[in-house]
Amino acid sequence: MNTDKPMDLDAVETLIGREIRDALDYVNGSDTIAGQRDRNLEYYRGEMNDLPAPKGRSAITDRTVANYINMMLPSLLRVFTSGKNIAEYWPTASEPVELLRIATRYINDVVFRKDNRGEVVLYQWAFDALVQKVGVVKAVWEEKYETKNETFAGLSEMEFQALLFQRPNDEVVAHSGQTQLVTGPDGVAVESTTHDVTLATKVNVSTARIYNIPTEEFVISRNARDDEDFVIKSHRTKKMTGELLAEGYPQDIVETLPDYQPPVNTSNAENRYKNEITRTQASSSDPMLREVVIHDGIVKCDPDGKGVREWYFVAGGDESRVKLLKFEEYKCQVVFAEFCPNPLPHSFYGLCPADDLSELQRVCTVRPVRCWITCTCPTLPSVRFYSAPS
Repeated sequence: MNTDKPMDLDAVETLIGREIRDALDYVNGSDTIAGQRDRNLEYYRGEMNDLPAPKGRSAITDRTVANYINMMLPSLLRVFTSGKNIAEYWPTASEPVELLRIATRYINDVVFRKDNRGEVVLYQWAFDALVQKVGVVKAVWEEKYETKNETFAGLSEMEFQALLFQRPNDEVVAHSGQTQLVTGPDGVAVESTTHDVTLATKVNVSTARIYNIPTEEFVISRNARDDEDFVIKSHRTKKMTGELLAEGYPQDIVETLPDYQPPVNTSNAENRYKNEITRTQASSSDPMLREVVIHDGIVKCDPDGKGVREWYFVAGGDESRVKLLKFEEYKCQVVFAEFCPNPLPHSFYGLCPADDLSELQRVCTVRPVRCWITCTCPTLPSVRFYSAPS
């Protein structure tokens, strides 16, 4: 095998599709990660579909999972949120203290609380970790610009030219000029032009955004041993075709992408709701509202013949075949942060408290059937004995 030969984009697409399909098959397989997560969430809600109540037995379910998880969450969140700062930068020998102080304030005041609902993000992250085995947070830098119109009236010719010179990147939205005769200092009438102009200013409002990823939407290689040892790590989500076109992706590729199909979920009612919404949007008269599958993440490969390293990709399509929409060298375009409360050696997916608590809840929910045995012996008085099934 020639290790110096780079991969073409078709080979990269094949690799991404194969890794995503293999990862989802492992998670959604029978009695594996997805099944255990669904059971934990059901038990937390008090729904025990795997233990229906027979006739004559109590239908009350024990709430061990919810009770203990609700006791753990406040203590866990207090570790992160009890102090003034969620994070603090400390200088090394070559870093200025003042710069790190500004970075600390920016992270805590702007990123954590202004641009994101930091406490809610932490709560959902911790809840998924305690109930769904692994909590995942996705951090991205969102490029976003807003247009702000500003109107100037009654400008002289000199003021008008100076304004255009000072703001060369602004777009002139509207402009009108009025010429009138005015009397100069020497009593001579001269023409004077005044300008009314509206400029559109493009304002950069880009922000660092932090999202909690639903556990069923996070994809990592089947044989990943930890959050660093993987071939692929991505977020499988959905977007409308209109959004993809607005972001500049090729229309000929976007139009060929298959409709989004919701992943496996605990609630059958919720599954039916998502499927109905997907069918409604797919059959909408507006093709820009059609939702398609999008994979946003990191893959390790060698497309340029310089060795295996991390690459950032955005791809559309189902697991059988994906089409690359963006593929570039990884420079922290997206960052995933995973939290597993009870990691297992040599495995990305560990255990969580709900795994053990669900077994306890199942035992505590079982209720014996009352069974009366009547003694009909003529030499003994009539006695009824209570017996529980073995």
